[in-house]
Amino acid sequence: MLVDCPSPTLNARSLKRDRHLRPRLVWPVVFAALFFCILPGELVHRPSTGLDSSWAIGLNMAVLRGDAFGSEHVFTYGPLGFLWTRLGIGVSPILFLLYDLSIFMLSCALLFCIWSDRRSPWDVLLAFAVILASRASGSLPVGLFFVSVFLALNGGWQFLLATSVLAVLLFFIKLNYGLVVVCISLGLWGWAAWRKIVSWPLAGMVCAALAGLVLCSAKALNVSVVPYLLNGISVCSGYNDAMMRPIALDQQGLVLSLVFLAGMILLLLLQTIVSKDRVKIFLGASLAGLFYLLSFKNGFLRADSGHIAQFFELTPFIILGVAILASGWTRIVGRSFLAVVLALSVIYLPESAAYLAPAKRLEAVRTYVRDLLGEAAHKQQFAANDWKKRVFPASVAAAIGTNSYDILGKEISYAFANSAKYRPRPMPYSYLVYNRDLDEMNAQYFTSAHAPEYVELFSQTIDNRFIQWDEPRTKQALLERYEVVQAGYDENFYLTAYPDVAQAVALGILSNAYEHYWHLGRKEGRSPNICLLKKREAGRRLTCIQDKPQLFKLGEKVSIPATDELVYWHGTVHYTLLGKIRSLLFQPPVLEVSLWDARRNTITYRIVRDLLQNGVLVNRYLGQPGEIDGIAAWHNGAWKDLPRIEMFRIESPTPWAIKETIGGKFCVMTLSSPPADALAKKEPADESE
Repeated sequence: MLVDCPSPTLNARSLKRDRHLRPRLVWPVVFAALFFCILPGELVHRPSTGLDSSWAIGLNMAVLRGDAFGSEHVFTYGPLGFLWTRLGIGVSPILFLLYDLSIFMLSCALLFCIWSDRRSPWDVLLAFAVILASRASGSLPVGLFFVSVFLALNGGWQFLLATSVLAVLLFFIKLNYGLVVVCISLGLWGWAAWRKIVSWPLAGMVCAALAGLVLCSAKALNVSVVPYLLNGISVCSGYNDAMMRPIALDQQGLVLSLVFLAGMILLLLLQTIVSKDRVKIFLGASLAGLFYLLSFKNGFLRADSGHIAQFFELTPFIILGVAILASGWTRIVGRSFLAVVLALSVIYLPESAAYLAPAKRLEAVRTYVRDLLGEAAHKQQFAANDWKKRVFPASVAAAIGTNSYDILGKEISYAFANSAKYRPRPMPYSYLVYNRDLDEMNAQYFTSAHAPEYVELFSQTIDNRFIQWDEPRTKQALLERYEVVQAGYDENFYLTAYPDVAQAVALGILSNAYEHYWHLGRKEGRSPNICLLKKREAGRRLTCIQDKPQLFKLGEKVSIPATDELVYWHGTVHYTLLGKIRSLLFQPPVLEVSLWDARRNTITYRIVRDLLQNGVLVNRYLGQPGEIDGIAAWHNGAWKDLPRIEMFRIESPTPWAIKETIGGKFCVMTLSSPPADALAKKEPADESE
């Protein structure tokens, strides 16, 4: 009897398959273990009392209140923004766990698909570098999105589907990222249908399903879609026009980054010449360039260490490298580019070594598991020394009681540290009210039936801005609708709230706590530096009794009309063409105001251009940040006792970026009490609180 024996050819093929099966089994295990060491961080972070954590606390509180995002809460972060802020304020750790598991599984799936499709460890390593860099900067879904985009350019409906899922997720996490990636995802489906990767009917059905998913998710997450888009875009536009800090070129590496960008453009031009698929190259390069510009703007527009670090951690060079490799570069070019990227990581990301340190990653895993098991879940038991600094003085807390209140200032953390009923205006972050539309929205809130009973008015600002020109229309509404009930300094509270001051007094370094408050505390915005306002039973009205249009030149001193009444200036400042280009591609031109009093003393502040059109107070000086007495006197109608400003000058260190002629008008305003029924007519009688 003859026995069938396998042929040598079949044996060779089997051995070849066995060699391919081994990496298919090993790679997922290796990457799963590697990602478990890299991805976990604290499941729920402990909020601090700093500025950046303050807005994150405000975001979480909006979710807990059930505010409608886009109308009742306006910001670039959406209702799922807490997945990035990761604050344990009333949010179950299970939500963080589900999010982390989903992102983790998608990361492993993308890497496995790259290996299965290309069999190149260099491609896998480069994609992994993108994911790692994105994780280090807290923007992992963005990195995954662009990895899936470049894979989709090589064909594959599953990668197109991954971009759609990530786009919807990012849309509700952070609008300025989400809107861009949703447009890219929809465009990719059109491109795939044009290239016959999928059929046109299928692409149309997927896009319709994507739109339906966005609308259904918006309904479930309490998002007003149209206001969410329009107001979010307004915030982003204002950020581009107002949020600026100077850059030290020798420290930030801006020049070197631009040199490498120019080098990448040259490489792409070379690749376009030698490639057979130039459309795909152009599309991939355009998407990478768009994200490069966004991350560049985010980093260098707000030129502090954190935003700069995010720019390099997101490593647009790596993302551009994925685009190049996904488009068919030769192996030697890919390896050379990878070497450049790794060198950049060593130069600009020294913290990456600490991030990947075994001891730190092990501790991160332990913290992650501990939080998951509930040992430190929610983390609402904060250290007493951190939060008692944000507790209102006893007199303020007793006055507010259980009534609703809002906070005007940069520290939303005060609302979290106190148990009163916090009901903020739509844009609750004063320093982020960049333009007249956002300012007007907040002003209307304070004149509506939903206005809170009390307002805590802090004397705070950022970036050396002129504090009385921040939210000018909103402050006019407060002047009309609210009155001062408390303002001043509480010695006992100050000593209790700030142990460092109490220790200095005990050691004789300070004679009393007020000495510290006057010289330092009020400038730092410490707690007694507040002014408590209460809603009036009948509002007052600011009325213009005289207006005077006036044109003047940039850098020209302008005399202010002499009067005992309040004088507001409605100004219009425009950029030149070069100024618009600078604002679009780099930073907005700096705009400053210099003020002169009767003794010809002068002081200079930075101002936000678009807010000038809402009318800014020019003839009285309410004080510097931290000085509450002037603000209290202004609200009490005692502005005649405040220092008079006689002249001002609008100037810029980059005059070529600002049009020389500045328009506007002076309005002499009087504050009068309207008839008793005027306020009732202004408010809808059937609206409930």
